[in-house]
Amino acid sequence: MGECRFGARQTLTVFGSYLGRRHVVDRLCRQPGVHVVRRVMLGFGEGATFPTATRAMSDWTAQGNRGFAQGITHSSARLGNALTPPLVVWLMTLVTWRGSFIVLGLVSLSLGGGLGFVFSEMIRVITRAYARGA
Repeated sequence: MGECRFGARQTLTVFGSYLGRRHVVDRLCRQPGVHVVRRVMLGFGEGATFPTATRAMSDWTAQGNRGFAQGITHSSARLGNALTPPLVVWLMTLVTWRGSFIVLGLVSLSLGGGLGFVFSEMIRVITRAYARGA
């Protein structure tokens, strides 16, 4: 998608922040039909992150370790899918269902914003490792 033109760091930061904003905006939803449309729009933002993350992973891991790195990523995604529903239900008991959108949106925004720093730092570390011949 945009990864080839803008790079993994910028693409993941922009779309990660987009996902957070979509969560917060979904809190304002008053009608079920509008909510469905907004959730579909959330999916558009999420779809751009998967190929970009896979490309970044292949660029940043040694060829012999890519399968292991991809396995960790996929296992973590399955674990997140298993743990998220009960955590969101618990969160809804604390802050209502609308509040849960705000909390999850703020978490997504902070993760999306943090990606810019983490990825630029990873590039520096990898560059130093290649310079040393590791």
